[in-house]
Amino acid sequence: MIENEKNLVMYFHTTLRNIFVMISLSFGGLSYSRYFREGTENFIYNIGLVIFSIIILFLSLYTTKNIICDINRETKNNDEYKIIFNLKIIPQVIMYIIVTLLGFATYTFIREMRKFNSSNLVSR
Repeated sequence: MIENEKNLVMYFHTTLRNIFVMISLSFGGLSYSRYFREGTENFIYNIGLVIFSIIILFLSLYTTKNIICDINRETKNNDEYKIIFNLKIIPQVIMYIIVTLLGFATYTFIREMRKFNSSNLVSR
């Protein structure tokens, strides 16, 4: 149980910062994987970085779900938390953004796997 609104807002902002750091790491891994997309000799690096990106996005989605549950639990029986009521929408919007990014990362993974499989079939 968080004692006062100031501590709850500090927890909220710290958790949001951590979520955005995870999203940035995911973007970094996905961007860096583009460097390895040419040719089949770098396939492991390419797919590994895409999988890294997907895992980090799942972690950020889990953290976002937890902050939503924590905020709802802390504010359910307490009407004194006026600042946090205005901020409750932010994690919900972030959750939709993360799900969209997960869709793009998953599509990239599937596309790269198909490309690798088709290039292996042609070379045999």
